[in-house]
Amino acid sequence: MPEVIINPTHPACRGEELPNKSVEQYRLDLQRNGVVKIPGVFALNEMQNLRRAVFETLITTNDQRQYQEGGHIQWRIISGKRWPSIIFWPALINEDLRAIRHASRFIGVIRSFLAGDIRQMNNQVYLRLPGDHDEFNIHQDLMFRREVNNMDLILSSYIQTVVAIDRVDSTNGGVEFFLGSHRAGLLDLVNSDRSNLRSYDAQTRRRLEKHFEPVTFELEPGDMLVWNLLVAHGSRANVSERTRMTYMNGFCDSAASMRWPMFIERGRVVNLNAAMIPLKTT
Repeated sequence: MPEVIINPTHPACRGEELPNKSVEQYRLDLQRNGVVKIPGVFALNEMQNLRRAVFETLITTNDQRQYQEGGHIQWRIISGKRWPSIIFWPALINEDLRAIRHASRFIGVIRSFLAGDIRQMNNQVYLRLPGDHDEFNIHQDLMFRREVNNMDLILSSYIQTVVAIDRVDSTNGGVEFFLGSHRAGLLDLVNSDRSNLRSYDAQTRRRLEKHFEPVTFELEPGDMLVWNLLVAHGSRANVSERTRMTYMNGFCDSAASMRWPMFIERGRVVNLNAAMIPLKTT
């Protein structure tokens, strides 16, 4: 896909135009709550096509693909049957999933929170199928950022985003956030070996809700969430009859990390460089 030159006069690409609120209000909400919902970034038909692209990726990829090659699938084994859980770096092998990161509306969201050159830290699809019993314990995303060595940069230089492909609510595994928990700093939530990462701990939730308001954002297809590395969040199993597909992309100021592929460099959205993806060791 050709590089996209960011038009400096286009409000969306400058990060000056977002639905419902001013960019400044979204920034203030992120600072206060640790997470913001941005509705209607993409249209329903665009998300229907993205859903199709997810199935296309599942069909065309294979178990031999490595994490950094794109299309690597993480499976859950239930009663001897394999359930697809996460697809890593699918934008490397699917044109429609790749095109989202080149869309001016998506660029505008990222530009609303990060300026200058930007790196991309993750790119993955979560499927969360009915009956897969998949859960994520309450955690802070800092645990996944091995490269962070300047704690002062955590809240100002990193964001995580998700695009809702399906409708998302509390019944199909919607992510629950604990508003303002990022201001408490590092919390002891997940074992150091991550042994309890994929098992929701209700006791931890009871402990957190005494201090922070728990909110599960209901999302329509095309809505986005943006959050920081320290806000506590987790999700329970999908108990509905609907899938809960989401498209996750994480970013940071290029100066905050010498690793990971570039997303925006010298005013251009650049193609993903798989050679810059660190080898997955855990």
